Amino acid sequence: MEKRTAWILLIGSFLLCIGIYTISLDCPKVLDDYHILESSKLKQILDKPFSVGLRRWVSKFTFAINYWTSGTQMKAYRLTNLILHLLTGFTLFTLILHLKKLKNNGYLLSLIVTILWLLHPLQSSTVNYVAQRMAILSALFSILAFLCYIKATEKKGPEGKLWYGGFMMSIVLGILSKENAIMILPMILFYDLVFISELRWKESMKRSLPVAIALSVVVVFIWKPFGMSKFIGGIIDSFLHPGRTITQKGWSGMDIILTPLQFWMTECRVLVRYLIIFFIPLPGLLVFDYSDAYPISQGLFSPPTTIVSIGIIAILLLWAAVNLRRHPAPAFGIFWFFVTISLESFVAVGIDYYFEHRNYLPSIGLAITAGYGITVLLKKWSFRKEVVIASLMILLSVLTYSRNKVWSTDITLWKDTISKVPENIRARITLSGLMIDRGRLEEAERFLEGIDLSRLSTPKKFQVMFNLTSIYKERGRYEEALREAETLLKLKDLNRSLRGKVYYLIGEIYRETGKWTLSEKYLIKAKKSLSDEKVGILISLSQVYVAKREYEKAEASLKEALYIEPANVMANMLLADLYLMINKKVLAEEYYTKVIGSENLLSKDTLKRVYLNLALIKATDRRYQEAMDYLEVAEQIDPEDYLIYIYKGNIYLSTGKPEQAVVNYRKALQLSSYSKDRNPNKLLLYYNLGKAFEKLGDKKEAAYYYRVFLDKTPDITLFKKLRKEAKNYLTSR
Repeated sequence: MEKRTAWILLIGSFLLCIGIYTISLDCPKVLDDYHILESSKLKQILDKPFSVGLRRWVSKFTFAINYWTSGTQMKAYRLTNLILHLLTGFTLFTLILHLKKLKNNGYLLSLIVTILWLLHPLQSSTVNYVAQRMAILSALFSILAFLCYIKATEKKGPEGKLWYGGFMMSIVLGILSKENAIMILPMILFYDLVFISELRWKESMKRSLPVAIALSVVVVFIWKPFGMSKFIGGIIDSFLHPGRTITQKGWSGMDIILTPLQFWMTECRVLVRYLIIFFIPLPGLLVFDYSDAYPISQGLFSPPTTIVSIGIIAILLLWAAVNLRRHPAPAFGIFWFFVTISLESFVAVGIDYYFEHRNYLPSIGLAITAGYGITVLLKKWSFRKEVVIASLMILLSVLTYSRNKVWSTDITLWKDTISKVPENIRARITLSGLMIDRGRLEEAERFLEGIDLSRLSTPKKFQVMFNLTSIYKERGRYEEALREAETLLKLKDLNRSLRGKVYYLIGEIYRETGKWTLSEKYLIKAKKSLSDEKVGILISLSQVYVAKREYEKAEASLKEALYIEPANVMANMLLADLYLMINKKVLAEEYYTKVIGSENLLSKDTLKRVYLNLALIKATDRRYQEAMDYLEVAEQIDPEDYLIYIYKGNIYLSTGKPEQAVVNYRKALQLSSYSKDRNPNKLLLYYNLGKAFEKLGDKKEAAYYYRVFLDKTPDITLFKKLRKEAKNYLTSR
């Protein structure tokens, strides 16, 4: 294939990749995103870059950069993932071009491998899952390390040493992104021994010395901060006691009970499933989260697919070993897959045994194997290469686009998961919580029906009960909610974070029922126990303080919330409201303006209220034209809000245009929103109409509206002065 054609098709695949991932850029956080992308943690990294330690530091720092530039806008985080995915694809294309010992047929194999890997629907769970930027960066630096090593073996002198330096730096950066990057080292040694040295051990050892040095440096570098002693001890213990139940706990697998031997047997079935998904990439086979619902292999024949899977893996590895010389590319690809996935799937024994994002780096090996097969067929059958490759690009894009549609919202993602794995308790709990957030309470409760609490560990039992408590609260069944919350606090082994969530919920219940002192008490307890929900707690506390007229405390709470999350719309909005309430109009205007900058995150009612308040501020300062401009925008949002026309009428009345004031006042009276509003302030409209007609010299109409005002308003402080003026007008006639 010509170089120019290959580059055109490669650029086309990049454009297709951008297009098929745009539909999923707005999906909210999922799973690990919540605790990895906490505003407080990301701000801490910006303030003190190494305060979070070295483990996966590179990945965490990129998240902090996203936070610095875009706040909590998930689109920016996912767009960064997509850019890194494209960069990794380009680096892979370059690497395959340099693997000359694989007899790669130049640009053809490089292009096909890159397209197979880049556009494959299996990558959807990595690119769309923001937290798995760790896997993307790990793969990117692993490929760079491999490429640098190959260049180093080809160059001599200072240039060769420079490439060796790039190799070592890439390894370190890869491991600081995610630990599985270390698995590229055995693949580099394997490639050198088999394809460069052609099994001449002494020659291979000379070149492999930098790899050994790199490995030693890396091990020393990460030994303590990565807890290597405990990690390696755990691995050795698992292999020495394959029949002993795993005791480690993981959030997603806390209800799984299995032994290392059962884990390895189950992983054989999982790996064969990964192979099937890659070679038959139907979106219906992809599952975002299996959690504790994936059936465990109890023995070689339980289920029977266990022995079949072990046999398939053994045959593939045997074929690859036998055919290293005859078919080096597919054999190398098979070894790449099993070696690079082995750390997470076999070596590090645990209880999280199915995650499709683990295939991000390993699937390169499968792409090499499949790409070689397609290359052979194209040469053998004399097809138009460009047509076949373009067709492959379109097919994979359609499949990945279909998968990405599932990622368009968090609800569609979790509904897809439940439809494929109904037994997934975590998915049902998560979807129930999402429905609660959206006010779809009946659906939320339905997803919790039939769950046997007696079979769940404390954390999952807590989540089910917590969601039920939230449903009771949202339905206004506060007594039931409080009883359920008390039961939650009595659960055994309840950690500080979970206890804090209950305190937060109780504080919200008391806030909604007007019990301000009790609400403050529990919200402060929650603030001390939680970090990931601190902004929400501070916002709730500010509302309590406003209700108690402790305005300084309210201001302090909102400013603390904005220190953690400067772009938080609710905190900015409430602070603007507070400043307007205590007559600090300049500050109120400043914060309302910030809110307008995030108008796409606001409901229409909230945005309308912002413009109305800004108009009120401008009118109070006699900046009438600016006030009218804001009112025009508010009218476009909701032309049925009577306040807009009252405010307009007031401006016209103040600027000596009583006729236009009357028009707007009467329009306000005709709207249903006026008749439905129970706010007594609306009765001031009748006084203003009387005043407008008085200025017009229409004594009859002025007297009529002044009488209506007197008839409808009680003699209280709010109306006392105006009632007196209305009476004076009527008696002076």
